[in-house]
Amino acid sequence: MYMKSVLAISVLTAATLFGSVGYAADPLADAGPDSAQQLDPVAEDHPHHKHHKHHRHHRHHRHHHHHHRAPQLFVDGWYPDEVESNFLLGGEIGYVRQKEDFITRFVGPHLTPPFSTYASHSENISDGGVLFGILAGWQWRYNRLLLGVEANVDFDDTQTTHNFSFTDDLTWRHGMSGTALYKRGDIYALSFRGGYFVTPFFLPYLRAGVQVSHDEASYQVFITDSVLVDGDPFQVVRPDFSSRSKSIWGFVLGIGAEFPTYIGSSTLRFEYNFTRTESLLIEDNQLPLIGNNKFRYPQSHIGKVAWVWNFM
Repeated sequence: MYMKSVLAISVLTAATLFGSVGYAADPLADAGPDSAQQLDPVAEDHPHHKHHKHHRHHRHHRHHHHHHRAPQLFVDGWYPDEVESNFLLGGEIGYVRQKEDFITRFVGPHLTPPFSTYASHSENISDGGVLFGILAGWQWRYNRLLLGVEANVDFDDTQTTHNFSFTDDLTWRHGMSGTALYKRGDIYALSFRGGYFVTPFFLPYLRAGVQVSHDEASYQVFITDSVLVDGDPFQVVRPDFSSRSKSIWGFVLGIGAEFPTYIGSSTLRFEYNFTRTESLLIEDNQLPLIGNNKFRYPQSHIGKVAWVWNFM
């Protein structure tokens, strides 16, 4: 209710201001023919004066028409009947929650026969952090419809080292433990945006596109095993470390809403994005462990706010 009141007051103020400016620009426009005759009843019938009056009225009408067709993104009660376009530039900030399945699979080189069995483990990894970035694009508007293409670069800080452990009686009877880390690189995205002006001040929209980032994943495993030294058992910890970096592609889906800020031609967006990227596989062919570790289909849920300036 408070927001509606603010909008109503803003529209009323703007209408009053424009009406005052129009009245001050041509006081005879609203005076009527009777007032014009009282000012100069003789000149009213002069052919040259009639032509001048017609020219003045035409110029005022053309100026008034141009004023209401000014290329603004949000104008009360105005929807263009021809395609109009503009460039835009903005910044965004938000929060991202990323998760993926971490799957380990190791073969048992010390078993008989060798490589005949394996140990496997799977768990869900989840990270969260702040995201910020910049965006630029071009958009077209016709009547209530809007279509745009945008490119953005986002940076996040979601990487967290996660601990895991498991025991498999077929392989390492005393179990294994380790750490896993997935680090998302800078995100470069290209997407299309389509919206519909429900009102001149409310634009819901959908987004779809692709993104790429240079990601890095790593794991470190510690194997606890027993060995006999001079007939006495001892616990031995054998470390194993491996990592991989790769350019990872994915898709972006989003939904949002855009509102005017009444600061020039700027707008404010509230948006939710869902992204899913390809898996990143680390193949480890070096002893003491042979196998692979997969970060399977990382996906992100992102909520963000963007401030955008429209170059009209």
